[in-house]
Amino acid sequence: MCTSLQKLAKKLGHTPTAAEINRDKNTPSYPIYHDQYGSLKNAIASAGLQSKSDYSQQCMIEYLQKLAKKLGHAPTYRDLISDRSGYHPSTIARKLGNGSLHNALITAGFEHKTSKRDYTEREMIRALRRLAKELGHAPTTVDLNNCPYTPTAPAYGYRFGSLKRALEIAHIK
Repeated sequence: MCTSLQKLAKKLGHTPTAAEINRDKNTPSYPIYHDQYGSLKNAIASAGLQSKSDYSQQCMIEYLQKLAKKLGHAPTYRDLISDRSGYHPSTIARKLGNGSLHNALITAGFEHKTSKRDYTEREMIRALRRLAKELGHAPTTVDLNNCPYTPTAPAYGYRFGSLKRALEIAHIK
């Protein structure tokens, strides 16, 4: 696995980010490195690569503000996932918002807003079942985060305790 990271780093000319790892078809995805090494930082160190990311609060705030200017609105979870040039939403939430992306956005100077759409539990389960039917299998976090008509995976975790629990409630295996 370290060899894959080293090859990707050579191809890119720098240490890859989680988003770059996930996009590369020849490299195992970020969660695999996280499971194997405990964190991407540990995987990068094991591969003998330098961690290039600056995780300072100021850099994250500047990134969020720059992205907001480009988008014309405060970034959402989906915006951050699809941007792929900056920090992962969970990193922003952890470092800036004490685990909450909403709090991180407030820390970065954005107005307090509720989510674009408040789904009921019933609507969330229906959307989960619909997506599962379309896919032919239980939706993954990536499936949910990429689907325009479902809440994001973190929303399921927040509402039901975990995506796994939401899938159980929806009777999806």
